[in-house]
Amino acid sequence: MIRGRSKARNILNIPGKISAADWWNSEGSEFQEHGHKEREYLVVYEGEMELWVEGKEYRMKVGDSKYVAPGQRHNAYFPVATYYLAVTIPDCSDWPE
Repeated sequence: MIRGRSKARNILNIPGKISAADWWNSEGSEFQEHGHKEREYLVVYEGEMELWVEGKEYRMKVGDSKYVAPGQRHNAYFPVATYYLAVTIPDCSDWPE
């Protein structure tokens, strides 16, 4: 995380298959660019997320979702406090406990 605060709660973890977490990010928080070997699905349910995937910007609001393919570089900025779900397939080894 470049700046701000983030909290995550693991809501599902089946080793070798799937992980899901409920995330909160503070207003003004930002994740650095990174990639995963897993497929990742993001769904905003409160707030807003500015997501960049391979340099293309997606402005996500409540109800919006985005798929991030394995290896795609992505980063995110949160202009307001935001809650979202993140699902990875297969499970993510560094997922929150």
